[in-house]
Amino acid sequence: MGCLFAVMAGLFPRLVLFIYWVVRPERVDAIFTSFIWPFLGIIFLPFTTLIYVLLWQPRTGVTGSDWVWIALAVLLDLAHWSASASQRKTSPAPTTSAVPNSARPAASAGTGSVRPTAPAPADRAILDAARRRGKHIRVTFNYRYSPFRTQVKELLMAGEIGDVLSIDFHWLLNTVHGADYFRRWHSNKAISGGLMVHKATHHFDLVNWLLDSTPTAVFARGARRCSRMLWMPP
Repeated sequence: MGCLFAVMAGLFPRLVLFIYWVVRPERVDAIFTSFIWPFLGIIFLPFTTLIYVLLWQPRTGVTGSDWVWIALAVLLDLAHWSASASQRKTSPAPTTSAVPNSARPAASAGTGSVRPTAPAPADRAILDAARRRGKHIRVTFNYRYSPFRTQVKELLMAGEIGDVLSIDFHWLLNTVHGADYFRRWHSNKAISGGLMVHKATHHFDLVNWLLDSTPTAVFARGARRCSRMLWMPP
Protein backbone atom coordinates (compact mmCIF):
# COMPACT_ATOMS: atom_id res chain seq x y z
CA MET A 1 0.00 0.00 0.00
CA GLY A 2 2.86 2.34 0.87
CA CYS A 3 4.53 1.66 -2.48
CA LEU A 4 1.30 2.38 -4.35
CA PHE A 5 0.90 5.64 -2.45
CA ALA A 6 4.47 6.64 -3.27
CA VAL A 7 3.98 5.90 -6.97
CA MET A 8 0.70 7.84 -7.08
CA ALA A 9 2.27 10.76 -5.21
CA GLY A 10 5.17 10.83 -7.65
CA LEU A 11 2.99 10.68 -10.75
CA PHE A 12 -0.05 12.66 -9.61
CA PRO A 13 0.90 14.85 -6.64
CA ARG A 14 -2.00 17.26 -7.15
CA LEU A 15 -4.54 14.44 -7.19
CA VAL A 16 -3.02 12.74 -4.14
CA LEU A 17 -2.90 16.01 -2.21
CA PHE A 18 -6.49 16.79 -3.09
CA ILE A 19 -7.68 13.32 -2.03
CA TYR A 20 -5.71 13.58 1.22
CA TRP A 21 -7.35 16.94 1.88
CA VAL A 22 -10.79 15.45 1.34
CA VAL A 23 -10.10 12.38 3.49
CA ARG A 24 -8.21 14.18 6.29
CA PRO A 25 -9.54 17.77 6.28
CA GLU A 26 -8.91 18.24 10.01
CA ARG A 27 -5.17 17.58 9.56
CA VAL A 28 -4.83 19.97 6.60
CA ASP A 29 -6.83 22.62 8.48
CA ALA A 30 -4.53 22.23 11.49
CA ILE A 31 -1.43 22.73 9.36
CA PHE A 32 -2.56 25.80 7.44
CA THR A 33 -4.26 28.89 8.82
CA SER A 34 -6.37 29.32 5.70
CA PHE A 35 -7.62 27.08 2.91
CA ILE A 36 -5.95 29.39 0.41
CA TRP A 37 -2.47 28.01 1.21
CA PRO A 38 -3.14 24.32 0.41
CA PHE A 39 -5.21 25.48 -2.58
CA LEU A 40 -2.25 27.47 -3.94
CA GLY A 41 0.02 24.56 -3.08
CA ILE A 42 -2.02 22.19 -5.24
CA ILE A 43 -1.66 24.58 -8.17
CA PHE A 44 1.93 25.81 -7.90
CA LEU A 45 3.91 23.55 -5.52
CA PRO A 46 2.13 20.18 -5.32
CA PHE A 47 5.20 18.09 -4.39
CA THR A 48 6.29 20.56 -1.71
CA THR A 49 2.85 20.93 -0.19
CA LEU A 50 2.22 17.18 -0.17
CA ILE A 51 5.55 16.40 1.49
CA TYR A 52 4.99 19.20 4.02
CA VAL A 53 1.57 17.81 4.93
CA LEU A 54 2.93 14.28 5.34
CA LEU A 55 5.91 15.33 7.50
CA TRP A 56 4.12 17.84 9.71
CA GLN A 57 3.63 16.81 13.35
CA PRO A 58 0.97 18.34 15.65
CA ARG A 59 3.33 19.56 18.36
CA THR A 60 6.58 20.20 16.53
CA GLY A 61 5.59 20.91 12.94
CA VAL A 62 8.44 20.19 10.50
CA THR A 63 11.86 19.95 12.14
CA GLY A 64 15.42 18.73 11.65
CA SER A 65 16.20 16.54 8.68
CA ASP A 66 12.59 16.74 7.49
CA TRP A 67 13.51 20.07 5.91
CA VAL A 68 15.86 18.20 3.57
CA TRP A 69 12.84 16.38 2.10
CA ILE A 70 11.00 19.69 1.82
CA ALA A 71 13.98 21.17 -0.06
CA LEU A 72 14.05 18.19 -2.44
CA ALA A 73 10.32 18.60 -3.05
CA VAL A 74 10.85 22.28 -3.87
CA LEU A 75 13.53 21.30 -6.39
CA LEU A 76 11.15 18.80 -7.98
CA ASP A 77 8.45 21.44 -8.33
CA LEU A 78 10.92 23.93 -9.81
CA ALA A 79 12.22 21.30 -12.23
CA HIS A 80 8.67 20.53 -13.31
CA TRP A 81 7.89 24.19 -13.99
CA SER A 82 11.20 24.66 -15.80
CA ALA A 83 10.56 21.64 -18.04
CA SER A 84 7.03 22.81 -18.80
CA ALA A 85 8.24 26.30 -19.72
CA SER A 86 10.96 24.87 -21.94
CA GLN A 87 8.50 22.61 -23.72
CA ARG A 88 6.10 25.48 -24.36
CA LYS A 89 8.94 27.56 -25.73
CA THR A 90 10.33 24.92 -28.09
CA SER A 91 7.15 23.15 -29.16
CA PRO A 92 4.98 24.60 -31.93
CA ALA A 93 1.40 25.49 -31.13
CA PRO A 94 -0.37 24.82 -34.40
CA THR A 95 -4.09 25.13 -34.95
CA THR A 96 -6.09 22.76 -37.07
CA SER A 97 -7.70 23.89 -40.29
CA ALA A 98 -11.27 22.63 -40.55
CA VAL A 99 -12.46 24.77 -43.44
CA PRO A 100 -12.84 24.13 -47.19
CA ASN A 101 -9.62 24.13 -49.18
CA SER A 102 -10.59 27.33 -50.94
CA ALA A 103 -10.80 29.15 -47.60
CA ARG A 104 -7.53 27.83 -46.21
CA PRO A 105 -4.91 30.27 -47.56
CA ALA A 106 -5.83 32.97 -45.04
CA ALA A 107 -6.20 30.50 -42.19
CA SER A 108 -3.48 27.95 -42.82
CA ALA A 109 -0.17 29.67 -42.19
CA GLY A 110 1.16 28.01 -39.08
CA THR A 111 -1.61 25.41 -38.86
CA GLY A 112 -2.11 21.69 -39.09
CA SER A 113 -4.14 20.53 -42.07
CA VAL A 114 -5.80 17.15 -42.20
CA ARG A 115 -5.32 15.92 -45.77
CA PRO A 116 -5.14 17.39 -48.30
CA THR A 117 -3.63 20.85 -48.05
CA ALA A 118 -4.88 21.92 -51.47
CA PRO A 119 -7.11 20.34 -54.15
CA ALA A 120 -4.41 20.57 -56.82
CA PRO A 121 -0.60 20.86 -56.88
CA ALA A 122 -0.88 24.13 -58.78
CA ASP A 123 -2.78 25.77 -55.92
CA ARG A 124 0.13 27.39 -54.09
CA ALA A 125 -1.80 30.10 -52.23
CA ILE A 126 -1.47 28.24 -48.92
CA LEU A 127 2.27 27.74 -49.30
CA ASP A 128 2.71 31.39 -50.30
CA ALA A 129 0.78 32.52 -47.21
CA ALA A 130 2.99 30.39 -45.00
CA ARG A 131 6.19 31.74 -46.52
CA ARG A 132 5.06 35.36 -46.15
CA ARG A 133 4.43 34.80 -42.44
CA GLY A 134 7.50 32.66 -41.83
CA LYS A 135 5.33 29.75 -40.69
CA HIS A 136 5.08 26.04 -41.39
CA ILE A 137 2.15 23.85 -42.43
CA ARG A 138 1.81 20.32 -41.07
CA VAL A 139 -0.31 17.88 -43.06
CA THR A 140 -1.54 14.96 -40.95
CA PHE A 141 -2.90 11.54 -41.79
CA ASN A 142 -4.70 10.24 -38.71
CA TYR A 143 -5.26 6.76 -40.16
CA ARG A 144 -1.65 5.96 -39.25
CA TYR A 145 -2.31 6.17 -35.53
CA SER A 146 -5.04 3.62 -34.94
CA PRO A 147 -3.62 0.75 -32.84
CA PHE A 148 -4.21 -2.10 -35.28
CA ARG A 149 -2.65 -0.20 -38.21
CA THR A 150 0.36 0.64 -36.06
CA GLN A 151 0.70 -3.06 -35.24
CA VAL A 152 0.54 -3.97 -38.94
CA LYS A 153 3.30 -1.44 -39.60
CA GLU A 154 5.48 -2.94 -36.86
CA LEU A 155 5.00 -6.47 -38.20
CA LEU A 156 5.87 -5.42 -41.75
CA MET A 157 8.95 -3.49 -40.68
CA ALA A 158 10.11 -6.50 -38.62
CA GLY A 159 9.92 -8.66 -41.77
CA GLU A 160 7.41 -11.06 -40.23
CA ILE A 161 5.93 -11.93 -43.63
CA GLY A 162 9.04 -11.30 -45.73
CA ASP A 163 9.24 -8.90 -48.65
CA VAL A 164 5.92 -7.40 -49.72
CA LEU A 165 5.59 -7.69 -53.49
CA SER A 166 1.95 -6.72 -53.98
CA ILE A 167 -0.90 -5.09 -52.08
CA ASP A 168 -4.59 -5.47 -52.88
CA PHE A 169 -6.19 -2.57 -51.02
CA HIS A 170 -9.98 -2.08 -50.90
CA TRP A 171 -11.88 0.53 -48.92
CA LEU A 172 -15.65 0.47 -48.90
CA LEU A 173 -17.60 3.58 -47.92
CA ASN A 174 -21.07 2.97 -46.56
CA THR A 175 -24.10 5.14 -47.20
CA VAL A 176 -23.61 7.00 -43.91
CA HIS A 177 -19.99 8.12 -43.90
CA GLY A 178 -19.50 7.87 -47.64
CA ALA A 179 -22.65 9.75 -48.58
CA ASP A 180 -21.81 12.49 -46.10
CA TYR A 181 -19.06 13.73 -48.39
CA PHE A 182 -21.66 14.59 -50.99
CA ARG A 183 -23.85 16.51 -48.55
CA ARG A 184 -21.12 18.99 -47.61
CA TRP A 185 -18.83 21.29 -49.55
CA HIS A 186 -16.80 18.27 -50.66
CA SER A 187 -19.36 17.65 -53.38
CA ASN A 188 -18.10 20.75 -55.19
CA LYS A 189 -15.10 19.32 -56.99
CA ALA A 190 -13.76 22.76 -57.84
CA ILE A 191 -12.92 23.46 -54.21
CA SER A 192 -12.39 19.94 -52.83
CA GLY A 193 -10.67 18.13 -55.66
CA GLY A 194 -13.26 15.37 -55.45
CA LEU A 195 -13.54 12.30 -53.28
CA MET A 196 -10.39 10.73 -54.67
CA VAL A 197 -8.37 13.69 -53.45
CA HIS A 198 -10.18 14.34 -50.22
CA LYS A 199 -10.72 10.75 -49.05
CA ALA A 200 -8.44 8.44 -51.01
CA THR A 201 -5.32 10.40 -50.01
CA HIS A 202 -5.71 8.63 -46.66
CA HIS A 203 -5.41 5.28 -48.36
CA PHE A 204 -2.51 6.23 -50.62
CA ASP A 205 -0.63 7.51 -47.61
CA LEU A 206 -1.48 4.40 -45.60
CA VAL A 207 0.03 2.08 -48.21
CA ASN A 208 3.15 4.21 -48.59
CA TRP A 209 3.57 4.40 -44.81
CA LEU A 210 3.00 0.68 -44.24
CA LEU A 211 5.67 -0.19 -46.81
CA ASP A 212 7.98 2.71 -45.92
CA SER A 213 8.13 3.43 -49.62
CA THR A 214 6.98 5.87 -52.30
CA PRO A 215 5.64 5.00 -55.76
CA THR A 216 7.70 5.52 -58.89
CA ALA A 217 4.69 5.46 -61.23
CA VAL A 218 0.97 5.95 -60.72
CA PHE A 219 -2.12 5.36 -62.83
CA ALA A 220 -5.79 5.29 -61.91
CA ARG A 221 -9.27 4.76 -63.23
CA GLY A 222 -12.64 5.20 -61.60
CA ALA A 223 -16.28 6.12 -61.93
CA ARG A 224 -18.97 7.75 -59.85
CA ARG A 225 -21.93 5.72 -61.00
CA CYS A 226 -22.87 4.38 -57.56
CA SER A 227 -22.47 7.76 -55.88
CA ARG A 228 -24.48 9.52 -58.54
CA MET A 229 -27.27 6.95 -58.47
CA LEU A 230 -27.69 6.73 -54.71
CA TRP A 231 -26.54 10.00 -53.20
CA MET A 232 -26.00 12.75 -55.74
CA PRO A 233 -28.82 15.24 -56.36
CA PRO A 234 -30.38 15.04 -59.82
